[in-house]
Amino acid sequence: MEVLPNSYDSDALDCNERSNHSNQSEPEACFSKSEVLWETWTPKTLKRPELLESKNKEWIKRRRPTAECSADALLREKIELVKLLKRNAEEEGNLKILILKEQLKQETIKTDKLLKD
Repeated sequence: MEVLPNSYDSDALDCNERSNHSNQSEPEACFSKSEVLWETWTPKTLKRPELLESKNKEWIKRRRPTAECSADALLREKIELVKLLKRNAEEEGNLKILILKEQLKQETIKTDKLLKD
């Protein structure tokens, strides 16, 4: 009984073809040094202490540098920002009130003119 090739095993087929055409042993024919051996990607091997240490070192290098300002300074800046937003909201509210008062004046003038006529 002949086993039909699986389309997902194309890498394995390529590996077999390369090993048949070359004088190298099978592992050498299948993988060059630049290719990744997927056997090293198992959860058990990924949790080895050497790999965890290197991951931690890489993570520390990639990590964003810490902020120079202290927590108190950051809190003060946030408080100032909230005060600024509050002041802006009050100014906008006062402008809207003035606009509405002016519109009310215009409407009262119109109604007075209509009532006089």
